[in-house]
Order: sequence, then structure tokens, then C-alpha cells
Amino acid sequence: MLEDTTTIDDLGVEVMTRGDFFEQICESANSDHISDGLEIACKFISSSAYLLVRDDGSDNFVISSNWPYDLAKALGQAIVSERADVTERLPPKSAFEPAFLDAGELFRIPKQFANQICVLPITCGEQKFIILFLFEPGTSIAQERLRDAALACSYHIAEFVVSKSAEGNQAELTDREMECLSWIAKGKTSDEIALIIGISRNTVNNYITSIMNKTATKSRAEAVAEAVRGQLI
Repeated sequence: MLEDTTTIDDLGVEVMTRGDFFEQICESANSDHISDGLEIACKFISSSAYLLVRDDGSDNFVISSNWPYDLAKALGQAIVSERADVTERLPPKSAFEPAFLDAGELFRIPKQFANQICVLPITCGEQKFIILFLFEPGTSIAQERLRDAALACSYHIAEFVVSKSAEGNQAELTDREMECLSWIAKGKTSDEIALIIGISRNTVNNYITSIMNKTATKSRAEAVAEAVRGQLI
């Protein structure tokens, strides 16, 4: 039975109930961005940041994230350049069963986050994903909430990544996404695009993630190739 009463933590802060969480994440399926549901999951489990990745061994594995860019880049470099070593350090990945990774030996975590990273494996049909959550130091983490988040996020991710990819989602790109895609096709990096357009590097990367979601692609190169095939650029 879902909780439907207000919950207050030890510090007097109102906590999202289980019922509210499932209701809100179901509503987020109507959004155009997968990040909306993941932000709700963060709030439910009291996480500070999330990183959603494909667990398929590809180098272009990031789907969506609100991690600090430098931290996400450091993790990516560690996995790509030292995949075997990093894989050995990851906890056993049973579907929907949360585990924790001590990131101290892999890369430096900013002081505003605890050194432990929550590893939440997700299975959607034949596809596997991992959500990595960061927490502020001293955050109380409930295992039951993590499992609820894993189950809800699996449906949410399937809606955006699995189902829409299978349908060959061809949602129209926004003008800004088209602009970013054009610069990607010319070989520009995120930093260069940010400077050219006059926006932050994180915003550029969010646009790129959105482009890949809409074109059902896994990399910038694939997104450009798909855009060329569809005569978008």
C-alpha cells in the first residue's frame, strides 16, 4: 500500500511520500525530457545528483546527468581508459538492488558530496542501465526508497530510452538543438560550441543528450549520421 501521509525527517524537513513519488514520476512520462523523472527520483531518495548510463560496454554511455561536468568527465575517462580496473571495483550488479562504491581510489569527489556513490542497476527488457547517485555528507539513505526508485525509474527509462528508440522516435529538434548538431557535424567540441553560442558547457551537453534521445542514437557521430539520413542538416 502506498504512503499517502506527509513525512517529516529528524530535521523537520518535509519528505516526499512514496505515493507522491510514484504519482509524480508517472506524470513525468508526459514530459519531453528524461531528466524530469530522474530529478524526482533524486528528491525522493534525498540525492544531490544523478548520472544515468548505459551498461553495454560502449564509450558513449552517458544518457542524462546533472553531475558537475568535470566529475562526470573524470568518471567517463576512468571507465573508458581503465575499464577492466573500474569494472572490478564496481559492486555486484543485481537488477534493482542498490550498492555503494567508494570512489576515492578512482577520482576525487568534490567536498559538497559524500565519497560514497550509490550504484543502482536498472533492467528494461534486454537493455541494462545504471543510475549513479551522489549524496551530501551525512544524508540518511533508506534502502527501501532506493529500491522503490529503481523500480519506478526502470519504467521511466523504458518510456524514454527503450520504447521510443524501438519506435524510431523522430521528434523534432528545437532550434538550439539544431544549432548544436550543426556545430557537432563541423567537428566542434562542447567547449567550443558553448563559446560560439554563448551558453554553458553543461547546457550544451544537455542539448546533445536531448538530441541523442530524440534521434535514438548512442553517440554524437551517430546523431550526425541520423540527421544527415533524415535530411535535418
